[in-house]
Amino acid sequence: MKKTAIGAMGISLFSLCGMVSADFPSARDGMEFGYWEEQQPSVTEITNTMIKFNSPILKDASDDKYVRYLFYYSPTLLLKENESDAKKASISIMDANDTSFDFEFPWKEEGVDLSQDYYGYFVPISLWDAAGTESKMFCFNLERGEYKEGDDCYTFKKEPDPEPVEQEEIISHNSSSVVDMSMANISHTLDGKVVTFKWTALEGSDRVEIFSITGTANEKHKVGSPKMTDELFSYTLPEEWEYVFEFRPSDGGKEIRYTINYKKPEDKEKKVEKVTIKTATGPAETIFVVLALSVIGYLAYRKFAKN
Repeated sequence: MKKTAIGAMGISLFSLCGMVSADFPSARDGMEFGYWEEQQPSVTEITNTMIKFNSPILKDASDDKYVRYLFYYSPTLLLKENESDAKKASISIMDANDTSFDFEFPWKEEGVDLSQDYYGYFVPISLWDAAGTESKMFCFNLERGEYKEGDDCYTFKKEPDPEPVEQEEIISHNSSSVVDMSMANISHTLDGKVVTFKWTALEGSDRVEIFSITGTANEKHKVGSPKMTDELFSYTLPEEWEYVFEFRPSDGGKEIRYTINYKKPEDKEKKVEKVTIKTATGPAETIFVVLALSVIGYLAYRKFAKN
């Protein structure tokens, strides 16, 4: 009957720290025993906090069982060159009748990071403390609950998260999901030099940035940044000109340009010159009056004389 790693074997964790001892051999020494292709451990369970393995109990040429095993593990890919830097968990088989053993990765040990990728394999230890051929490699990440085996471990890496897309790129490629000021129904009224803009508030932007665009170089000058919900903004025009205003959502979106032709109002009241008729009072005027009266009197006398 199989027993778990807790009941069926003793497990202890050690750091190699560059030291080699009889308890923890670090070289295979050309031994022709250990794990072979037809006898390999396997993963029986993995969660976000633990991973369990099951391994066959190996035998030597005399049919004697190997009762000690080491599980090497490291956050970097395990190779012969860096094996001495790996940590090891020691496994001892307590029941001679067992044909396999279960092993749970010591994730509770100090220094184990659940979000870290780990690489590990099993190594059988002979009665004379020699290390046999290691098992296939296992690679796993407990936080993601993922593992691979063998050659797949050479490519076992979490794909990097995609870089965040800048807001400007979102606007240029997905304008249907942002504020479009052309939908705000912008209008204006003029009172002398004062222009008052009105619009319908749109959701998705806190303010409206308003720019005046002048010159052939399209220079922009910010004239105001009212709240979108104000729906009103007044501005004094400095002189007669054709003004172009740009309305832009402050939180990103599609702007719109609005043109105003401003001319000073003409004075409709025309000035009327007064014409004064003067009465002649000089000597020449007096003689003319006397002659006119004489002629009229003479003609009247002739008419009455005939009668």
